[in-house]
Amino acid sequence: MGYIRHKALILTGFRPEEVEAVHQEAKRLLSEYTASLFLDASTLVTPIVRGIANNYWSFMIAPDGSKEGWHESDYCDKARHELIRFIKNRKLYVDYVEVAFGGDDKGADLTAFNEEEVDDD
Repeated sequence: MGYIRHKALILTGFRPEEVEAVHQEAKRLLSEYTASLFLDASTLVTPIVRGIANNYWSFMIAPDGSKEGWHESDYCDKARHELIRFIKNRKLYVDYVEVAFGGDDKGADLTAFNEEEVDDD
């Protein structure tokens, strides 16, 4: 049972060492959270790309493709939220936005962004 709701986390910063630290933590968390499923969701973490101006660096955690309420979705939700805590607790200069879109829903929702979490699911 469940429905598809794509969720992605997009992250950008101007300090390459901080973006790299968050990138490594994203891969670690996704791998750790999904290990019990014999999966490695760290493959959802894109490479870091450099912007063409102002020395910004970005990467994304792609949607997991799982239905809401399934273990895969729950574990990836937890990993994304833990990554946000990692950024906040260390006061890193990394902006982020989590969006939910498409799938069985029409439209899109902003579910988390710097300084505020909009959705606790």
